Amino acid sequence: MKECIEFKEIGVCKVDIDKAVRKFTLLHRIFQYRDDFYLLEYTPKCKRKLRVSISEKDAMELIKRLGLKPFKNDFFVNAVIYVPTT
Repeated sequence: MKECIEFKEIGVCKVDIDKAVRKFTLLHRIFQYRDDFYLLEYTPKCKRKLRVSISEKDAMELIKRLGLKPFKNDFFVNAVIYVPTT
């Protein structure tokens, strides 16, 4: 997934949507906390491998194109995690 992201030291990273759609697996998530969006990648043993801030536009495009399903968090009221469906 790292090859799909244009990294910046501070701020929002740009995502190549077409590459990200092809690379997205069950190990990837989009996390939203209020108005901030993050692209997360996990290892097969459930350890976080990557976390980058992405724009709302890129996040919504990925959610729409991949058909990700939102899950609310009861503990963090303002948090939503978008996961791929099988």
